[in-house]
Amino acid sequence: MQARGVESIRVLVGLKSLAAKHDVARLDKACKTALSHGAYRLRTIRELLKRDKEDYQEQFEFIEEHPIIRPLKDYSLESLSVFTTAVGSGSWLTAFGLALLRAKMGPQPPITDRLS
Repeated sequence: MQARGVESIRVLVGLKSLAAKHDVARLDKACKTALSHGAYRLRTIRELLKRDKEDYQEQFEFIEEHPIIRPLKDYSLESLSVFTTAVGSGSWLTAFGLALLRAKMGPQPPITDRLS
């Protein structure tokens, strides 16, 4: 601080300003990164905070149920089978549903092999 004089005070005021604008944990992480690289400029801290903000993705709690989202059981093979039965055997929708079932279940042996 004695070597830089007034400039060092300005850096501390700038650091205090950043602490008011940013989360303390993010600011601490930026300072740790800057110190580990020997970068002692406020510009470096600002750049690290900017980069961290771009990479930051907010984490949300997982909710089990929501009124506009179907329950997972609606996506089971059983529900698809019930659906295709309800639609009817001659529709394209049923054919598509059955194709999905076959794809999910893997290749099946020919019906003659299963009967014997």
